[in-house]
Amino acid sequence: MSMIKFKINPNIIYKTFENEVHILDYKTANIYSLNPTASFIWTQLTKPITKLKLIEEVGKEFDASKKEIEKDVEEFINEYLEKEFILKLNS
Repeated sequence: MSMIKFKINPNIIYKTFENEVHILDYKTANIYSLNPTASFIWTQLTKPITKLKLIEEVGKEFDASKKEIEKDVEEFINEYLEKEFILKLNS
């Protein structure tokens, strides 16, 4: 059974400053500044991770309902896959 994992696209340029991640979209020259939750999710994606593990890690770090965390993680993954900031890996 394959487990889909996600990770940061190695071609993306980003910097972390005071626990906030800033991403340069080289296609549009826009800079994205992530909020604390999104910055935490981003840091978890430095190594391949499943969506379920990502939800679990966010839940340990932030005081929110599981339903809210699942929604936030799902939205993050969908948005950043579309922008090609993260990659979907089949393993």
